[in-house]
Amino acid sequence: MEMADAGIEFGSHSASHRDLRSLNEKDLDSELSGSKKLLEDKLGQKIKYVAYPFGRFNKKVIDFAVRAGYEQGFALARGEGDYARARACIYCYDNPYSVSLKLKGFWLEYCKDYINNWLAGGTIILRKLFSAPK
Repeated sequence: MEMADAGIEFGSHSASHRDLRSLNEKDLDSELSGSKKLLEDKLGQKIKYVAYPFGRFNKKVIDFAVRAGYEQGFALARGEGDYARARACIYCYDNPYSVSLKLKGFWLEYCKDYINNWLAGGTIILRKLFSAPK
């Protein structure tokens, strides 16, 4: 709340950081609309942006982002259009210097992010393998 009161603008990253492409319509709506509403209620500000978990999206995910009321969506470097804009990934191992290099488009930072995101595909697989059936 303190950061929102200081003028920091927040966006959503979904409710539970799942691969949105694999969700049924009810769960996809809950992930996108639910997280938006929760943040708006807690922060007292309109949530205009969503960054898709793992940078992964498809047409259905974009359609639900539009329906949820987001003004823009962010993917990874391959994104295009208002609901799949490219974004920089900031990880726990990044520091101010590496962030400045990312913002300048330094190739080594791109390589690190590419590898990290490729490995994140393993997270998606492991979650599918070890999640309880609903």
